[in-house]
Amino acid sequence: MILPLSQCLSSQRLYMLFFKFAESAKYLSAHASSSPNRLSSLLSLLSLLSFLSFSLPRRGYADPTKNANVSLHEPRPNSRGKNLHVGQTHCKQIYHKEPLMGSLDSYAQELGCHGLMIPPFSNIGILEELIEILRQAPADLDEKLATVLSRVYTPAHLAAMVISRYANTKVIDLYAETISESIEAHLLGLDHIAVAGLMPVIEGVVVRLSLQNGISAKKNTRQKFSSLVSCAIERNKTVKAGAFQEVESMLMAFLNFLENYFWEGSSSYPLSDKTNRHGILHGAYSDADYGYHINFYKTLTAVDMLCWISEFQPFQPKPTGESRALTAYYLMMMDYRTRAKFAAKRLTFER
Repeated sequence: MILPLSQCLSSQRLYMLFFKFAESAKYLSAHASSSPNRLSSLLSLLSLLSFLSFSLPRRGYADPTKNANVSLHEPRPNSRGKNLHVGQTHCKQIYHKEPLMGSLDSYAQELGCHGLMIPPFSNIGILEELIEILRQAPADLDEKLATVLSRVYTPAHLAAMVISRYANTKVIDLYAETISESIEAHLLGLDHIAVAGLMPVIEGVVVRLSLQNGISAKKNTRQKFSSLVSCAIERNKTVKAGAFQEVESMLMAFLNFLENYFWEGSSSYPLSDKTNRHGILHGAYSDADYGYHINFYKTLTAVDMLCWISEFQPFQPKPTGESRALTAYYLMMMDYRTRAKFAAKRLTFER
């Protein structure tokens, strides 16, 4: 039996090995054009870097310059006070029927009460973890939810989506560069920018897909949201391709997010995370109100659901040479930011 690399090496040794390969890849990429052998070596290194990236621990890493554990996403001080999820009474009934066998209705209902969707390409284990956190209702609920969702939206997964899905799905491809830049902002810890970059994408895609599906241009944007997803639900019932009952549950949860959270009035948004189009894009919310990982994951999940509505592709894209190179870039970028911040703080204290 071959053990995963992460079980053969300690986390710190694994990261040190990764960074050494990353430095070599950086040098070779700068000189690859001068030698075919260097280009071949670069491609081999990028493949190895991608393999290593799948072995790296996802919840945190050991900085090779120190022994202390550092989170992949440095937490920002939460100034919002008590988490408003606790004891909430705003939950709306998404379904008015008993859950169907083979559906995800019960998951969609419980997640939907907290403005969450069922992320495409997740699994039952992830959904169970999310619901367990919601039932426990800890004070740091949003942070715990984001930790679980980060295992869905890994750098490798995001890279594969950027290369093979967003750029190759009709209508979504018109916004592929914006989505890519928002993902980079998120990986750098700039979630205010990441979320504000994705929200116009959702609105633009909905308007364009609505027109393509014969929905009246006279409808306002909220009506277009409802009509577009309702059309997708009806089409899913008619075609009945694959696990169509699960797809319907996911579409219903998506519609709930759009109608009751994303497009809700900013002053009546019921949750503490403030993943709300009006509040963010109109400037009603300040820095302390949003800019957290949970905002990004919710907004990107909405983009992924629109990918499904545009072109139903139920399986996540497989890694390619190009996506492996992008994964290496993402991981190096995250590491360099952490090192730069550490070095800047040290310089400040030495003065």
